[in-house]
Amino acid sequence: MRIRQGQVQFILSIEQWDEELAKLWSSISYLNGVISSDALRDVDKRCLPKLTEYSAEMRQKILLQEQYKFVHDSTDKEYLSAAQRKAVENSLRDFKLLSIALSPEKQLRV
Repeated sequence: MRIRQGQVQFILSIEQWDEELAKLWSSISYLNGVISSDALRDVDKRCLPKLTEYSAEMRQKILLQEQYKFVHDSTDKEYLSAAQRKAVENSLRDFKLLSIALSPEKQLRV
């Protein structure tokens, strides 16, 4: 099975967005820990639940997991750099840790 360029771009876009979001949030968390101002505490209090929900929702998307698996299992991975292949592998690991990669029957038992 061969990767289509659109599939790679789709996954790389998600990876890039997640990385940018993580960098932004880590800066806010760091500043909140160091400065601990009312404004930063308020941002933390309002945003953390939304970020947690986003992360959980993205990792529970079965169709998204299938796209990652397709790209991972492809026979033509030359579209991906070593870092991109590692990101795909890490995402698949995360799906497995959250039981998304299991069949629906097995998910109910977890």
